[in-house]
Amino acid sequence: MTKLLYYRFCVLFAGLMTFSCMASRVISEQRPLDWATSIDQSRNFYQVTPTLYRSEQPNRPSALELEKLNIRTVINLREWHSDDEVLGKTGIRLIRIPIKTWNIHDWQIAQALVEIEKGNLYGNVLVHCQHGSDRTGLVIAMYRIIYQHWPIEKAELEMKQGVMGFMGSGRILATFSR
Repeated sequence: MTKLLYYRFCVLFAGLMTFSCMASRVISEQRPLDWATSIDQSRNFYQVTPTLYRSEQPNRPSALELEKLNIRTVINLREWHSDDEVLGKTGIRLIRIPIKTWNIHDWQIAQALVEIEKGNLYGNVLVHCQHGSDRTGLVIAMYRIIYQHWPIEKAELEMKQGVMGFMGSGRILATFSR
């Protein structure tokens, strides 16, 4: 009996994995052209607009790449970690807006959006948090809604299904955008 259950589980698991792989391929094939473009998925690094990028926490090797992409402002949304050690001597403007994933305030999102616009005066802008997912995803979604006039549903769909590693702050998007 145990072997039969194990066999059924293996068949079911293999079927789910196959379906999951096929579904992700369909999603990527149907990915809207105006969604962010992947630069390096392993670092959750995307180009959102010609002047706006998003990623996880930058590291030393990525600092050179940021300079090559003319990124002159980095907006860090992390509560406890600064970019000073990695980017402090690069000449990139470092802006820190500490945001707790579980307690995001509208004024913090507004401040991040203002800093994105200010940063564009100096060159390209990168927004990041630890994983480049929830806090970053929310800021980028709000940028899409406010500055690019995207419908809320479209921005939310990109945040959740845009292969950017969304982890769960979508419930917050509805609060900010209504």
